[in-house]
Amino acid sequence: MNTADSEEAVLSALTRLTVLWNSPEIQTRVAREAGLALDSADIAPLYLLGMLGPSRPSEIAAELHLTRPTMSKQLGRLTAAGLVTRMTDPNDGRAAQVTLSPVGARAYRALVLRGIVMMREAFSSWTREDALSFATSLTRFVTQLGVGAPSALPLTHLVGATAPTPTDAPSSAGASDRRKS
Repeated sequence: MNTADSEEAVLSALTRLTVLWNSPEIQTRVAREAGLALDSADIAPLYLLGMLGPSRPSEIAAELHLTRPTMSKQLGRLTAAGLVTRMTDPNDGRAAQVTLSPVGARAYRALVLRGIVMMREAFSSWTREDALSFATSLTRFVTQLGVGAPSALPLTHLVGATAPTPTDAPSSAGASDRRKS
């Protein structure tokens, strides 16, 4: 395989991964397996808030490439479900921020743990060295793309560890399978 072929293969694999991972079916399955009843569209803002901490709705909308009205609807559903709370921005009393409630923080942690289980399952037939090499290379690749800071939870911790269990995950969060409004 020449360089052009390998570059095209990487681009194709990344595109397939992105499309698959962001599909409503996968997001709903991850939430369900984490013990959560969430609309697939509401998982990304919940997850992003868990990663970023308190944020302005406009910042979340920009990160997710969504319009402000769409973000407002999603945050409204998450707030109504008790997963997100609104507060005054401590740096600008005229602006609002949203943050995860304690229930939302447990839901976020359950999603993270379920994602880790999925990755460990995918790595199960890999050698430890291959998995560590992939984790290191992927983290470096994402950083080099300028997509954002690598996760606070590097992929290297996934290799050779036992599967986590979401013992403190809520049995349900939010209404069952609400649709986008």
